[in-house]
Amino acid sequence: MTRPAWVVAGFTAWALSILAVVATGALGTGLAVAMLIIPAVLGATLLEGRWRWLVLALALGGVVAGLAIQPSANWLLLSAITLAALALTIYITSELDRQRRHFRKASEHAELLESIIRVMPDLVLVKDRQGRIVMANPQSKAALGFEPEELIGRTEADFLRDPTLADKFHQTDELVLATREPYVTQVDRWLNGDGRVRWYQSTKSALTVGGHTEYVLVVATDITERALAEQKIVEQRNMLQTQGLFSYTHLRAHETVLDLVC
Repeated sequence: MTRPAWVVAGFTAWALSILAVVATGALGTGLAVAMLIIPAVLGATLLEGRWRWLVLALALGGVVAGLAIQPSANWLLLSAITLAALALTIYITSELDRQRRHFRKASEHAELLESIIRVMPDLVLVKDRQGRIVMANPQSKAALGFEPEELIGRTEADFLRDPTLADKFHQTDELVLATREPYVTQVDRWLNGDGRVRWYQSTKSALTVGGHTEYVLVVATDITERALAEQKIVEQRNMLQTQGLFSYTHLRAHETVLDLVC
């Protein structure tokens, strides 16, 4: 049996035992009504859908049966109290359902966002106003040498080997928080988790939560291959220019010698 079924079965047994005691005259109708309604209200807050309505219906049926078994001069008052309690329970549980739906939707969105961040090939960090990391994706291991959980609560100054670079990151974080404008960094270079030099280009954006800009989102892309290719192109261009200048100088010297001979 599922948990709701156990709850309904337990309340049914409880209601039958209350009615049995009422039938013996050992329990007054008013107290019996209270002993039926209070558990029903508690059970209804735990249950959803048809299970909730079943518990409330059992409670109402138990009250009617109790009044039939042992009539009371205050039956009208007891009936009014019962109906008011059930109506209030329905209202409260409907609000609880609304809050549960909102919470489930928020949880689904949070799980979706976490899944997106987790599968992104880029390094993703979220930092608070003090520069402390509050979220990191698994790419932090390759880029920084730390698992995501090892970075939580730490600042970049705690693990970057270059204090100047850490200070630069902090300054750009403050700029993003102040202007609320995205900021694309120049190419930054640091040692990755394997101790090798890698080139990264980062985009920083301000995150607004609860109407306040409290966090900075950092997405760092590894552009090492592109940076190395561009560096190689520059080196080759410089080499060609040097060779061209040497050839031109050599040619001019040869022409000068010929002029002197002639």
